[in-house]
Amino acid sequence: MKKRSIVKNSLILTGFSLAMRVSGILFSMYVATGIGAEGMGLYQLTYSAFAFGVTAATAGISVAVTRVLTEEQGRGRQGSEGGIMRCALFYATAVSAAVMALVLYLSEPIGTELLGDPRTVRSLRVLSPALPLMAWAACFKGQLLAVRRPVQIAISDAMEQAVEVGAFLLLIRRMPDADTETACAMIAAGVTLSELLSCAYLAYAYLQHRERRGKPSRSGFFRRLMAVALPVAGSSILASGLRTMENVMVPAGLEKSGLSAADALSQYGMVRGMAIPVIFLPFAFLSAVTSLLMPEVSEAQAAGQDGYIRGLIRRVIRYTLLLSFPAMGIFFVFAHPIAALVYENDQVGMILLILAPLVPLMYFDAVADGILKGLGQQNWVLRCNIVDSVIRVILVWRLIPAWGFTGFMTVMYVSNILNPVLSVHRMMRLSGVRMEAGEWLGKPVLAAAAAALLTRALCLRHPVMQTEVRVVVTEMVLLVLLYIGFLLLLTPTTIHRKARQRA
Repeated sequence: MKKRSIVKNSLILTGFSLAMRVSGILFSMYVATGIGAEGMGLYQLTYSAFAFGVTAATAGISVAVTRVLTEEQGRGRQGSEGGIMRCALFYATAVSAAVMALVLYLSEPIGTELLGDPRTVRSLRVLSPALPLMAWAACFKGQLLAVRRPVQIAISDAMEQAVEVGAFLLLIRRMPDADTETACAMIAAGVTLSELLSCAYLAYAYLQHRERRGKPSRSGFFRRLMAVALPVAGSSILASGLRTMENVMVPAGLEKSGLSAADALSQYGMVRGMAIPVIFLPFAFLSAVTSLLMPEVSEAQAAGQDGYIRGLIRRVIRYTLLLSFPAMGIFFVFAHPIAALVYENDQVGMILLILAPLVPLMYFDAVADGILKGLGQQNWVLRCNIVDSVIRVILVWRLIPAWGFTGFMTVMYVSNILNPVLSVHRMMRLSGVRMEAGEWLGKPVLAAAAAALLTRALCLRHPVMQTEVRVVVTEMVLLVLLYIGFLLLLTPTTIHRKARQRA
């Protein structure tokens, strides 16, 4: 029953996730066309600073709610949900209101001094009312995840994205000649409105699916929530501060390398706002599983089901790598056609090609984080992220002014190799799962390489048609089918396995 529930929820969430990622790319394509790569860079810079406020307002609370609720479920206790949620909402309200006040009061020095661009001030002010809404939403999401209602979370995310896109389109049509600063403020207004409606829906979903039976259990919920939330919050704030510092330093470093301020923002925007969303589009097939892993593993751990946890981890690792290597092959073969079709920008195609080898590592790292948090290792995950952020800041400071864009890509490579290696080592040691290099790496790598090379050879026969959507999609499907075929050739059948066992 538990396995069927995971599969069912995963399929539903995959559909939502894929639709949202496609709409997000279409939205970024529209925004990039309207305000250009520089405008994308300016908004990414603004949001990187605002993200620090989001972390301060929300960090740890969703994980804490899910963790404490699933522990209660695993121990068979009832009547505790109401007390847990009251404590969580009180904490979220107090912290987020204080952070919102600070952002409003300090928006001008943050924009002019920290970010070095006064055009970011207005967007920061427009975004600040979203902070309490995000904090409350985090509480509701934690509860819904704990009671296995991920579809409601997916609906809220879809609603949030639809409202954000719709609000921006409505505003930009009313003011088609808006400058870059005003256009960024329009995006910020869409974000704030979308958070309001999303939070309202999540509150409704919580009221529909809250616990309605059982006598109130023992108190001490606030202490237990804080035992999870505060270490996570402290580490998250530090990690977020380092990420914000890095995001501010990247355009500044590119400018020091010899680029103009506009070109530096453009290159930053092409990586963060244009290439990365495209790279994570195939991750929609895995993000659903990732969101379900933490409560599933957490409850199984509380119930002492170690064998179930090991089997779940093996399956998730295998499926993650099986899906990520063909995605890498697609970006190797179709980087430039994808960039031409989505953004009409060949520089983005080069960035996609450079980052293609990192795709399996990026996907695996996200999945490993979900497993480790389910095992109660959220503090370790955050410490690992802090170490990674410190290394990134040092490399950004030293490499980008000297090497320019090459330095930026070097930082991306170092970070996206270090984090997954540390995560997989920790996960294997805690769970007792052994590395199956042949099944997890050898076969998918060989199958993906063969499929990519064969597809590439076939594509070279008609390069002129590489900008037609129908042709590119057909060739992508061909690559995936070839990958599946080669994978089947490399996988022994049941008859072969029995023959080997007899021998």
